[in-house]
Amino acid sequence: MLKKESREKLERIAKVLLGTAVLAFATALFLIPFELVTGGVSGLGIAVARVSGLSAELLIAIFTAAFFLVGLAFFGKDFFFKTVLSSLVYPPLVSIFGLLRSERVLGGIFILESLLPLSAALFLSAVLGGLLVGVGCALSFLGGGSTGGLDVAALIVADRQKRLSVGSSMLLCDAAVVILGAFAIADLCLTALGIISAALCSLSVSLILRQRDAVKKRGERPEE
Repeated sequence: MLKKESREKLERIAKVLLGTAVLAFATALFLIPFELVTGGVSGLGIAVARVSGLSAELLIAIFTAAFFLVGLAFFGKDFFFKTVLSSLVYPPLVSIFGLLRSERVLGGIFILESLLPLSAALFLSAVLGGLLVGVGCALSFLGGGSTGGLDVAALIVADRQKRLSVGSSMLLCDAAVVILGAFAIADLCLTALGIISAALCSLSVSLILRQRDAVKKRGERPEE
């Protein structure tokens, strides 16, 4: 029994860390390079960086730490242990994955704007960035934690407003960040792409968690 519990605990931690890595990959390669404010702590960092002159990576680290403390206050020690790893590794992973945007890495395959027309690179980044951010957040939720960013606020909203799913509350939080980004960046095209990306993020989270719930219900259904 103890061995089974230890294995399940390790699996949950692995899901949180994998989700964090997916989120950092999407942020570093698709969101920051094009200043796409799609919501989340990454969007918040990009928007504030535009008006403050500070680096997006530094602001992401600051906001990640702040939301981590908020999550600790609301959800307690269990949330702390599942999220502290994510909060610690996410900022450096963003910087590490950012190094992939080099001509020396696979011939510059991660520099989309050098491979495609700028408009196509922007649209592809919005789509891939939104989908991957959603997958990363959903994986962390499946592990019982979070990526330590703005999804903490989404979890709090969903916990307080039972009629809202986690995906819906994420969309609300992301919408607030996108609106902030619209004022900070003042670019209609980037704002529209941010909205598309945020919607895809919410959709992917909702689909993954809905599938999890469906599998759980089938497992709980008594045999006839």
